[in-house]
Amino acid sequence: MAFILTAIFVSLVVLFGFFCLFVNAENVERNILVGGLTLLTAVIAAGLLVVDANRHHPEGTAGLVSICALSLLGYGVGRVIDRILGPTDHTVDSKEGTLGADLAD
Repeated sequence: MAFILTAIFVSLVVLFGFFCLFVNAENVERNILVGGLTLLTAVIAAGLLVVDANRHHPEGTAGLVSICALSLLGYGVGRVIDRILGPTDHTVDSKEGTLGADLAD
C-alpha cells in the first residue's frame, strides 16, 4: 500500500512540475528554473521507484518516504535559487495583461 501511495505522490509531483513550467505566478520569477528542477527530481524519484519495484521493495517505508522527499526537493531548491537571484527586469509589455495590444470596444 505504501508503494502505491508513493507512486501516486510522485506522479502528482511530476504533474506539478509540468504546471510550474507553464504557469506565470507572481511569486515565481523564473518558472522554467523552478518547474525544470521539480520535474527533474520527480523523474529521478520515479526512476528510483522503478528500481525499487524491480527489487521487490527492499527499501521499506523509510526508503519510500525518502523518495517522496526527493521528488519535492527540486521545487524547494528551485524556489531558493529563484529567491537568491532576485526579481527579474520586466518590460511594460510583459507585465501588461494585453501585452501591449490596443483592445477596442
